[in-house]
Amino acid sequence: VGYSWTTTPTDNGTVNGVSAKMVSTIKEKNITRTVNGKTFNNVIHTQVDLQYDLGTGFQSVATYDIYLAKGVGMIENDTSVSGSPYEIETITGYTVK
Repeated sequence: VGYSWTTTPTDNGTVNGVSAKMVSTIKEKNITRTVNGKTFNNVIHTQVDLQYDLGTGFQSVATYDIYLAKGVGMIENDTSVSGSPYEIETITGYTVK
């Protein structure tokens, strides 16, 4: 928890000609998360902060809160743009093979 790393969203580090980076952080681990009535244990919560340099240094433009359940994969992705909720994607079913 608290570990962060920085990557670029494209090979050349730009999006539509604007310098961009992604700062990813492990926010929580071994948590319980209920999605669509199903409770998942041993979940890791990561956050990806997409930042653009619009001329005054890098600033956050979107954040993605991603919840990963052991043995299942991504169970939820919450997207915020400019600090406002934008989209929530949730798992609707899965099969473990």
